[in-house]
Amino acid sequence: MRKVIVCIFVCWAITLQAQPEFYYQPQSYDYKISEWSRYLIGKEIADLGIKKVVAYEEIPHAKKGSLGKYKTEETVYDDNHRMTSHETWKQNGTLKKRYTVEYAGYDCIIRMYNAKGILENSTIYKYDADSNLTLFEQQQGPECKLQRRMVTTYNNEHHMLERSVFGKKGKLSDRWVYEYNGKKLWRSIAYDGKGKILHTWNHDCLPEGTEQGKNSKDTTTICRKFETDKDGNLLIVTRTADEKGNYVMGRTIYYPDTVLKAYYTYDYKGNILSSWVANNKYNNYSEYFLYYKGKETQHVYNEFKDGLRVRSDVYFRKRPAQSTRFFYDQNKCLVKAERWDDIDKELLSTHYFEISTSL
Repeated sequence: MRKVIVCIFVCWAITLQAQPEFYYQPQSYDYKISEWSRYLIGKEIADLGIKKVVAYEEIPHAKKGSLGKYKTEETVYDDNHRMTSHETWKQNGTLKKRYTVEYAGYDCIIRMYNAKGILENSTIYKYDADSNLTLFEQQQGPECKLQRRMVTTYNNEHHMLERSVFGKKGKLSDRWVYEYNGKKLWRSIAYDGKGKILHTWNHDCLPEGTEQGKNSKDTTTICRKFETDKDGNLLIVTRTADEKGNYVMGRTIYYPDTVLKAYYTYDYKGNILSSWVANNKYNNYSEYFLYYKGKETQHVYNEFKDGLRVRSDVYFRKRPAQSTRFFYDQNKCLVKAERWDDIDKELLSTHYFEISTSL
């Protein structure tokens, strides 16, 4: 999939904060803007041979009465299973936005136009021969004025060495440097545009997975320890500690076949912050929880059947909030999604997806 859908979407506004070294990790542009792709579970565009997807929505209880089935999106793919255009539509049937994607090998340019066909912004992605992102650039308006440029270099092991971010006038705004001990990340440092150190992430840890000593100012230590339980499951314990000695603990559990089983995070007082549990061995459910001071604030439950998500329920502070049901055709392709309020009490909207294997 990495070489099929090459185009990568990075957040439009990148701000420098005390984030770990994977802060700029990109996401798939295709899966970001397409409503249908957002619901897509366990299927690739290539597997389905899809050329076009048209999405519709129907709202039964709108303020002005029931809204009939109206078009919301249209996405077109080329013979290499890559998105080439994406359109969004308003409820009154007029065009809202149009995106186009042009490819040159792994490189691509994404352009966004308004309803009048005027270019609003462009995003450029360039990769090296090993598919590593080397340039990300945002431009605004028909004049293609520079808004932000991000340049990344790598070593022979494909590990990131340096990432520099430039602002509107091409002036360096921040820089990230990554240092390694062999193949292992040892330290990452964030600088501002003038070369001042903003924050350091240290990975120099004791064998038992704890920091070597007290952290310096503006320093975070990230340590990992690998264990195996009595059932053969792999346990990865991650400890992230700040300069005051406060830390967040993460526990990731994998089945012996490396399938993710569960993930938990705790604060330094032992309060649980979040958890994600999946019965992937049987592939029939997954759950995600968020907590504040040890008390549950959000709960998402996903139900699967034959590898496909058929239901997703959301709870806030243990109260039912919303539910989505998913329906598929004989080819296991998503054709409808219903959104319900307060878990099955009132139908809020229905999304329909017309899928074509030819244009």
